[in-house]
Amino acid sequence: MVTVTYARQGWEVDNPGITKHLEIIQDYAGIDSASNLTIVGQMVGEMVVEALEIAGDDLTRENLIEAVESIENFLCSVCLVPATMSSGDHDPFQGAYLMRAEDGIWKTFSDLISYEGMLSGTMSAADVKE
Repeated sequence: MVTVTYARQGWEVDNPGITKHLEIIQDYAGIDSASNLTIVGQMVGEMVVEALEIAGDDLTRENLIEAVESIENFLCSVCLVPATMSSGDHDPFQGAYLMRAEDGIWKTFSDLISYEGMLSGTMSAADVKE
């Protein structure tokens, strides 16, 4: 079985980002283990904080949109791939790593595969070049 990822995995308990993530979900949600849902939630939360910091004190809809669209190479604490957005591209992650299940654990087995400039619904396996 093969999949892709742009985020750390919950079992990576030696990673400082995952360690902090586990503390957060235990303290605030009473959850004992991380999942893809909790990790993606933290990724989104950290990107929102980044956008709010960029937008500054004059928080308007327009300033927030401009801030989001100016995020560039932002690497959250649980991300493997930096997030970049623009006015014409709201997909923050333009690459991923291939993973396969080995002994019940997902392990990466590729370098970063970039799909910069491709619309997510138009990509196929033929587009992935080694």
